[in-house]
Amino acid sequence: MLSDNKPIVTFSKLENWTDNESINRVISLIEENLELFKQKYCIPKNETDLNQNFALCMNSRAKDELFGFSNEYKDIIKATPHKVDFGIVPDGETDAFFVIEAKRLNNGLGKPREKEYLVGKIGGIERFKNQKHGGDLTYVGMIGYVQTDNFDTWFTKINSWIEEEIVAPTSDDLIWEKQDKLKFNTKSKLFNTYLSQHQCKIKDISMYHIWIDLQ
Repeated sequence: MLSDNKPIVTFSKLENWTDNESINRVISLIEENLELFKQKYCIPKNETDLNQNFALCMNSRAKDELFGFSNEYKDIIKATPHKVDFGIVPDGETDAFFVIEAKRLNNGLGKPREKEYLVGKIGGIERFKNQKHGGDLTYVGMIGYVQTDNFDTWFTKINSWIEEEIVAPTSDDLIWEKQDKLKFNTKSKLFNTYLSQHQCKIKDISMYHIWIDLQ
């Protein structure tokens, strides 16, 4: 269990998203150190290397915290075969209390991968909805590495793809609704954040999205 001594971090438009002090602290730590990540850790352009460096960056800043970032985390206790990009794990334990999937937002990925933030073989949000990621967790996260275009362009694109899934879903196992669409939360020059709600197979989840401009 994490310490009760750290203050609860509040966000301007995050009220009622979660009262979990530990998750709020993780989000705050990430947002506080995105400038450092962009300056010193984002030289690689491929997702695997970016994720490794992201974990290294955040762990370097989490030395005084009671949790760490596990890159390519797999839930060994529940014996799931799928790895999520980051598991946030309390010190001395192995079970993550928060997980995050990261995707490149890049219009040069090609047709088979253009919607992978949302759906596809390695689709981000889809993997949470079908519970390949997240297990029993109610609150989860997504990171978007913005490598082309801008925040507004990707916000419009992804919500339009969700609209397409509502009308004609690519998977018969999943239900897409208006609530799946991203809602604007906070804005800055370096990063934007969004919120979304999703119906999974046997539960509902709340998702916190952090997009960082790496251009």
